[in-house]
Amino acid sequence: MFKKIISIAMVCTMLASFVPNVTALENAVVYGFEKKEEKWNIQATNGRIVTGVDTEIFRSGEQSYKFDAITLTEGENEISAISKTFDSDYKDAYKVGIWYLLSEDYTRIDAQNGGAFFEYTLLDKNGMEIPDSTYSYYISAPSYEDDIYSQHWSGNDFYIIPTKDTAQIRISIGIKAATGQVNFDDISFEKIDRKNVLSNPITTNQTVMPNSRDSYTYGWEGDEENWWGTNISKNAVAEMGVTSEYAHSGNSCYMFKADTLNVTAENNQMIVNNKYNGSYFRVKPGVYDVSWWYKIIGPYKRASNSWGMSVNIIVYSDDGKTQTANVSKTYLDSDADKDWQQRSYCITVPEGSSLVRINIGLRASTGTFLIDDLSVAPLVTDLVSDPNLENYHGMTLKKLDNDSVYVNINTKEAEKDDVLDYVVLGDEESEKAHNADTGKSVVGYGGLGDTYRQIYPGDDKIWVTMKVDPDKMNYITVKLWGSECENKEIQNLMINDEFGTLQAKYGTVWPVWDNMYEEPGQRGSYFYATYRLPMAMTHGRTEVRFQVYHGGDANAYSANGMNAATEYSRQLYKLVTHTDPSYQKMADDKDGDTKRYDLGAIKVSPNGLSPYDYIINEMNAGIEDIKKSQNYGKEWDEAVAAGRSPAGAYGAVLEGTNSMSHGSWENWKNVHYVKCLGSNSENQKGIRAMAMAYNREWSNYYHDPEIIDRCVAWLDYQVRSQGSNGGWDNSIYKTWIGGPDRMEADGGINAGARAVGEVFTEVGDAIIAAGYLDEYMDDDLNPNTPEIKRRDAYANMYVKGTDYMFNVINRKPAVNQELFNVVSGVAFQMALKMISPSKCMSDADLKKRMYEASGIMRTPRQSILISPKGLSMETIGHFDGAYDGNYGPHGAAMVADLALITKDPELIKKAVNASHAMNYFADTVVNHKGYNAIRREFNINTRNYKGPGRIEYAAWNNFIAAGFGSKDSVRSMELFIEYGELYLSSLVSDRRLLYYMILNFDAMGDDIKKASEGYKTYADIKDIPQEAAIVTLAWKNIIEGVNDTNFAPDDKIDEKTFKRWLQNAFGNDTEIKYNSVMSRAQAAYEIYYRLLDDGVYITKFDLGSGIYMPNEPWNKDENGNQKEYVFSDEISQSLSLQHKGEFVRMTLNWRSTMNGFYYADNHREHAIYSQVFRWHEMNDKWSAHGNGYMASPLGLRRINIAKYGNYIIIMNCSDEDKAVNVELEADVSKIHDLVTDTMMDVNNSITMPALSTIVLDLRETN
Repeated sequence: MFKKIISIAMVCTMLASFVPNVTALENAVVYGFEKKEEKWNIQATNGRIVTGVDTEIFRSGEQSYKFDAITLTEGENEISAISKTFDSDYKDAYKVGIWYLLSEDYTRIDAQNGGAFFEYTLLDKNGMEIPDSTYSYYISAPSYEDDIYSQHWSGNDFYIIPTKDTAQIRISIGIKAATGQVNFDDISFEKIDRKNVLSNPITTNQTVMPNSRDSYTYGWEGDEENWWGTNISKNAVAEMGVTSEYAHSGNSCYMFKADTLNVTAENNQMIVNNKYNGSYFRVKPGVYDVSWWYKIIGPYKRASNSWGMSVNIIVYSDDGKTQTANVSKTYLDSDADKDWQQRSYCITVPEGSSLVRINIGLRASTGTFLIDDLSVAPLVTDLVSDPNLENYHGMTLKKLDNDSVYVNINTKEAEKDDVLDYVVLGDEESEKAHNADTGKSVVGYGGLGDTYRQIYPGDDKIWVTMKVDPDKMNYITVKLWGSECENKEIQNLMINDEFGTLQAKYGTVWPVWDNMYEEPGQRGSYFYATYRLPMAMTHGRTEVRFQVYHGGDANAYSANGMNAATEYSRQLYKLVTHTDPSYQKMADDKDGDTKRYDLGAIKVSPNGLSPYDYIINEMNAGIEDIKKSQNYGKEWDEAVAAGRSPAGAYGAVLEGTNSMSHGSWENWKNVHYVKCLGSNSENQKGIRAMAMAYNREWSNYYHDPEIIDRCVAWLDYQVRSQGSNGGWDNSIYKTWIGGPDRMEADGGINAGARAVGEVFTEVGDAIIAAGYLDEYMDDDLNPNTPEIKRRDAYANMYVKGTDYMFNVINRKPAVNQELFNVVSGVAFQMALKMISPSKCMSDADLKKRMYEASGIMRTPRQSILISPKGLSMETIGHFDGAYDGNYGPHGAAMVADLALITKDPELIKKAVNASHAMNYFADTVVNHKGYNAIRREFNINTRNYKGPGRIEYAAWNNFIAAGFGSKDSVRSMELFIEYGELYLSSLVSDRRLLYYMILNFDAMGDDIKKASEGYKTYADIKDIPQEAAIVTLAWKNIIEGVNDTNFAPDDKIDEKTFKRWLQNAFGNDTEIKYNSVMSRAQAAYEIYYRLLDDGVYITKFDLGSGIYMPNEPWNKDENGNQKEYVFSDEISQSLSLQHKGEFVRMTLNWRSTMNGFYYADNHREHAIYSQVFRWHEMNDKWSAHGNGYMASPLGLRRINIAKYGNYIIIMNCSDEDKAVNVELEADVSKIHDLVTDTMMDVNNSITMPALSTIVLDLRETN
């Protein structure tokens, strides 16, 4: 977060131990953190760092501000910071002075970007950060000559020159990735004349090479240019330099050597790099191979998995300000004590970039690290033989100009078998032919009778040698058994070569090979996981030695991003190398006969109640449970009188059981207060259901005055527990922040705070009518302050709460997080409008913030958070994000919340679109517990890729879009009940679901009641024999009086005929079997059943949706075929299609990044677009997922082109309304475009308007 970036547009001078003049000018402001001063904003927080004013240590006055970091370990980059923002003028300069005091045990865990720090950032007129304007200064460890700790205050001055776009300057102080304590005092901010700014030599323009080269080589020989500069940490116990004792070639190489494992002297760090006096390697945009030879002489020991001997390659923009690519290699213990080895990386230098910097170093490790013969050279392959030409297995494309591309399609080439090699695991002959080293793995027979191997727990691996193409892009696919799931001990599977070329890690554009999550990949069938191989791994080679290994759950702090595996791996059946991202099944790949939507169990009502009665029963039970968990009533009064609980906690609602024995007030503040909030304040939500019960006629508490009194008691508690800056969340102190000595909330995610507003808007009229608002109340638990009217207390709470959500908390980077806070702020405004409308923010300002959060308008940084078609783009909008089935539905849900709260027409439209869009990424499956279910797509997630997906009918409250006319939401509720998910959920323990079910009931209660009439539930029917399919059809025909049947077209279907069919199906003993089979057949009909080889689905629980979800197998056209579709969302760069029984989903330019959260529009050229697409394909027999190479020849957000098997996808995803000219040429005349369902002329020039897509099926040509 805090990068050491110094813009050439700024001048900053750091003067160690310089005494700043904090009162030199009239307009100087000095902050000593005294009692009456303005408070600073909490910018970043962590619970393991204690922060706040210090009354014992100070430089002047009576207080300072401290950051006391509890002992941390490597990799734990905890951070806490506070900030202050000032208005600025471009014509002036500014001087900031700081004083700080460091404890003797102060240690910087991260010597580069860790420690106590001062930071400033320039902000534009919208209050948003100006890119590349942040400067961070990390304070070195102290060096004391005596033990008088209190006398060692140190000072620094910093000088700031704003840019023309600067409207404000934010200064911050804090601590990050360090231990010990720092106190800050006497922080001054002073406007000065620009001519008084001290010059800073490190920000002056530096010379760079005037010309680019095609390649560079360096061997540290005596006659070579002096490209390299060194940087060694103070007091490091190590040495570095050119040595003639070792060399891979020539007479010398470079050496790092450390004999002591030292983690205190700035982590014993040494770096040599070519950014010395600005001497970058300067190259042209393109694809390059960066290679070097290395040798490590032990004993090689590292202080942590992320430290050691390493090489880091960074690509910068032309002006050297912005990183546009970054790859690194940290050598593991196993790399030591071997002969010289070569390592290479494939790097892309995008347009607008030309500078390559290479850092080579050692950190917190022992051993000798030798490096020689470093090379930077362009790759000569089909991919880059022509700098503007790229080849994708039957498709060739190139950039013509800034608005035009050329696409050549060779259908015959695309049809060719692209398999290069395969090895059948567990097959002795096949493994021997591939020089397999299978380690401790075991062989078994599984799946459909094929052999497999399972890797031994721990760090065991399987090694095989396989053929690759030396010039083309290569892929490797593993064949897996689709029924395996839900085992975090062996969750992740990974691939690499013998050199460790692939730097894959969970959460990056090089993710794990496969992630086994909650649900099966394809129950009863095989599924195939495909991985793109880096060009550096395969270029110029005809075979690669692969290592296959596995691990547990994701772990960001481990060396490879995952925990060690503690069990045998999942079953690995076959490995295949090929050159098209789409795996084409081979002859020996058997198909399963269990369809993904085959008959599963249906959870039935546990008490025999109809769905309508069951829901009402559960809602009332849930509301009663909330009542029992509130500090209220006779039992509470008795507990207070007996001293078992404090009176100050009156009205609070706990999550779960309430013992009414909470101890002293101190115990409540330090233990129970946080429990009432829960993670992200989620526990605050439960009380809403109790308030809603007051206004619902089905409720046992309809118009019960006690409900109103309970709600008032809870709201009073919220008034008293609110922090000084308007929030309630408290992840820093983990204790009470309310009155009388209020502290600041920590600026986190406020998913549940909205309840504080929603409770009042639900029962506010009753509260007002009962006269509660005119009563006086204790608003701060201070006996020395007078009580105030409840009306004023509530109004103050909502004003402060709104300010907290909209102003104190910076806009959250993640879409769902921003929406959580906006929904809370809007809920506060709706409540305030009922109490004191004059104190509300303007309707226009409120609407603007809602529209920005929901994607109707762009954010101040021009980012779209939710696409016009309804997909929430995690993590941070359309510049960095795309489809995400995990967090994405949260965004859709929050838009529905805003629509419900405000009834705004645009938000209603958005909520309906979001509900519709998400259903294109949902599947009908049998889940891992054997129940019928709807699974949300996870394979193409941008934020968190976690296997096939999660069972989810609608995200929390997405059902409520039914009240806005969303048929998709109604269908979700139909399946929620029909599939029995209603009975697998709990409206008692899950209070969030209870709240949303009440809202759903508001929209669909009458329809649920009508559909429940005559609706029968039966025991699980998973054991009904296959022959009962005949009985099911017969029963259906008899009760419906249908005479057209394939079984007996000439017979009158009556009971006699029906019994004769039973004899044919089950034999002559029909009297016994008739009754038993008949009842089971009726059960099958009443719920649902798969009939013969065709999918026949009978919807019994009908709420009137009149539709099926796009991917339900019974979503048929008039000819009885599965309905085909293409859903393309160009803003989210996502796609879902169904064609010829193939379900394909994609995210294009998967995990691209804009080098930060939001960014100014004039910095689009600094984008790093991944040119990777992620896909998931399914059909009735098998499924596959993976990642592949694609092209963005005109740069980010212009045109994406991907070749996947038989499909070519061309998507104009311009967010600036820019058309693209596409010059098409092919070996056929026309190809079927699935989007328009027409035969497209593919030897023509077409103009694709912004936000349009073409999907060509190469099998359909003429």
